[in-house]
Amino acid sequence: MKSADRALRVLQTLARHAKPMPTMAIARSCNVPKSSAHNLLNTMRAHGFVSYYPADHAWGLGPAAFEVGAAHTFMTAHRVPMPSAEAVSHEGAPTRRSTETHSCDGQSCAWSPTWPSAAAAG
Repeated sequence: MKSADRALRVLQTLARHAKPMPTMAIARSCNVPKSSAHNLLNTMRAHGFVSYYPADHAWGLGPAAFEVGAAHTFMTAHRVPMPSAEAVSHEGAPTRRSTETHSCDGQSCAWSPTWPSAAAAG
């Protein structure tokens, strides 16, 4: 999906810069037309993934981007099991059954993914 690829490139670009960036600099860095970058940025702002700083005429990461990063950090720190690459089909749908649980420090953080078997999925 072209727009998803572009949006992810924009997020990666903003994550790699210490300061917010103007639209044109983002467009150049991501190799997209300025109008496309502008539309992507406004859509991502509506969802909280980027923030606009009017005084600087520049964009930076928004709170939703940090929420995703914090969730990844939490899952990594607590070793929450994730499906292995071979458990995911080419289309991204799980293809084998896996049931695992996990317990966090004093909390019950049950993680029980259940995926259909390859026979049921196919």
